[in-house]
Amino acid sequence: MPTSSNLTLRVSLLATTYDNHVLMVRDESTDDDAWTLPGGTVPAGECPVRTAQRFAVEQTGYFQPFDYALSVSLETDTDGELTGVEYLLDGGQTGTVPTEADALHVSARWQPMSELLESRPAVQHALLALARGERVPVLVNGEQPNAD
Repeated sequence: MPTSSNLTLRVSLLATTYDNHVLMVRDESTDDDAWTLPGGTVPAGECPVRTAQRFAVEQTGYFQPFDYALSVSLETDTDGELTGVEYLLDGGQTGTVPTEADALHVSARWQPMSELLESRPAVQHALLALARGERVPVLVNGEQPNAD
């Protein structure tokens, strides 16, 4: 079993609108101007919920409390040992693209949800959970953290 020092913990944010837009950021690791969900790797010892809030503000300028997961993805190595966990967090839903959308960072945009049609399985499951109203509280040390 891996120790916490070599277990990768990631968070991603799924913020959407009822008129089918999703908050995305430009993926600077690719050359094709691809868009991806905001998020990243949680540094050791940091609260995943607070880290998700920090990532959202740093990457997009958008603030939302993230207390619920829409999907959780476990990653294993070839021996079946757990190597990573990704929480895809519920960033909330608004009626339409927020009017303060112009306050977003240059690398962030409310994109048509069709951008996610060919996304990875964790995102597909999160979209299904969102459509069904299914969410799971994110607990840290057995308690839901105060993410303010």
